[in-house]
Amino acid sequence: MKYLGATKRVFGIEIYRDRKRSKFCLSQAEYLKKVLIKYGMDQARSASVPHATHFKLSLEQSQKNPPNLSSKNLGFLSATDHGSNPRLEAEQLIDIPVTPTSEVRNSNNINGILSPNPTTAVIIASWYLSNIGVLLLNKYLLSIYGYRYPIFLTLLHMLSCALYSILAIHWLELVPYQPIVSRRQFFKIVALSAIFCFSVVCRNTSLRYLPVSFNPMIGATTPFFTTIFAFIITCKKESCEVYLALVPMVLGIVLASNNEPLFHLFGFLVCVGSTAGSALKSVVQVILLTSEGERLHSMNLLMYMAPMAAVILLPFSVCKTSRNIVHDISFDI
Repeated sequence: MKYLGATKRVFGIEIYRDRKRSKFCLSQAEYLKKVLIKYGMDQARSASVPHATHFKLSLEQSQKNPPNLSSKNLGFLSATDHGSNPRLEAEQLIDIPVTPTSEVRNSNNINGILSPNPTTAVIIASWYLSNIGVLLLNKYLLSIYGYRYPIFLTLLHMLSCALYSILAIHWLELVPYQPIVSRRQFFKIVALSAIFCFSVVCRNTSLRYLPVSFNPMIGATTPFFTTIFAFIITCKKESCEVYLALVPMVLGIVLASNNEPLFHLFGFLVCVGSTAGSALKSVVQVILLTSEGERLHSMNLLMYMAPMAAVILLPFSVCKTSRNIVHDISFDI
């Protein structure tokens, strides 16, 4: 008899083992996908149920005195409702608590930490401000200050992302840590890192030739490229309303580019490549990390992608920087 390794699937149920964390998980994600495809619901939009994504459960919300869960106390509610089993009518039934509404959850957070709505607003505002700050700083370094190494600047960007994500996961514990479970998952993350490198390098390079206000305007076409790549790669079709909403967006970018006094063709093409790379990364990420055992939180994914992207950029950065240094030395001589 030949040993085929650890069991990964039994009767359509996927088996995942994490021996380091002493966890054993069973998943029927593939079976559910087949059911959705069979009934024509594979293109339906997903939603998180029954709670909102910001709603978190804790031990403080559990019952302090749980009911007696003996076998005689467990009855079928439908049987007692129809009177088919009168003996169960006198038995004690377990009351399932009703899911609290958003008003109740917000009222419970008045005396505690900020409610989810203000917290979400603060996070979004911080994200916008940080993006604007990074964009302005890169524009100053590459265009005004005269820094000529966009690849090395991207390398520093990746190292900073890796450092901050490690601090957020391991020190601040904002999200739970998720390890890489297989070699296949590792190579998928490497592929995403290469696309990530291409997108960020193109964006930083475009700042040398385009105004800082023109760069995010082209980035607004990300939904257009996302729908195009989703249709080409996954054959996923959106509704007519979605495609019609993209038309004025693209036309606006074309008109703005035509009337831009500081328009630069190479910078424009590189910026479009950056936007397309960002959209391609989003589509490929959904394709590569579809399995329940390989799906990662965005913070964990960034923690793995950023160092890999830095390793990919290192030889290009050394080559480009050394060539510029040699050129400067020969020019001075």
